[in-house]
Amino acid sequence: MATPTTEPLDAPPFPSEVTLALSSPIELLDEDGENLETEWHRWAMNILIESVRQHYRDRNDLYAGGNMFVYYNERQARNRDYRGPDVFFVWGRPPEPKRRWWAVWEEEGHLPNVIIELMSPSTRHIDLGAKKVLYQNTFRTDDYFCYDPFTHEFLGWSLTAEGYEELVPNERGWLWSEQLQLWLGAVSSVVSGSKDIYLRFMTPDGKLVETFEGAARAEGKRVRRQAKRAVQLAQDRADAAEAELATLKAQLKAKDNPSR
Repeated sequence: MATPTTEPLDAPPFPSEVTLALSSPIELLDEDGENLETEWHRWAMNILIESVRQHYRDRNDLYAGGNMFVYYNERQARNRDYRGPDVFFVWGRPPEPKRRWWAVWEEEGHLPNVIIELMSPSTRHIDLGAKKVLYQNTFRTDDYFCYDPFTHEFLGWSLTAEGYEELVPNERGWLWSEQLQLWLGAVSSVVSGSKDIYLRFMTPDGKLVETFEGAARAEGKRVRRQAKRAVQLAQDRADAAEAELATLKAQLKAKDNPSR
């Protein structure tokens, strides 16, 4: 897979320091008035976030979010230099309460461990350039992925001491997230009655990680299959009992009317 041309990674265009305490209060905004690129982007974000929440539902130390601003530096916040990953995951922070934004000074200094950007023609150069620089040099985000739904180009990087190293896809085109211990790849899925290709998480053995709705649907099917098997088993037992009773009746009749 060819690596797209991006900006050099040796000179971050953003402040490298991360603010852990404010010098004075700042008004933080949770939206800039811009809508998501497409309906596909909205569904794609929800699927990724929900599936990780469902997969790690028993954990209280993983936050899964997206489409919100990440405030990492006081100067950036005051200048309203908005930076908002499409999807991100943070270890070491609880899933509740719900956040309107992510501010590192409110989150004990935690920044995203995994970021996924869903590219579009208008954001591609930023996702593969300025944002990649920011996530590598300032956020120090361990796993970074970019997917283009229009061309189906899928790229990923893992952070090393030297910077981002491009991930090599497996034979199915999936990329491994070391942080989440899950595969990530483009999979045909039906969402809201419409079939399309979305980024989905898979377990290490290749099983699809369901959303809460998908998991509930799968559980419903399992319960229905189990109930059907129970009904069939009861019917089989009733048939066997009826056959046994018929045999006993025949034997009794034979005893009462022995042949001469």
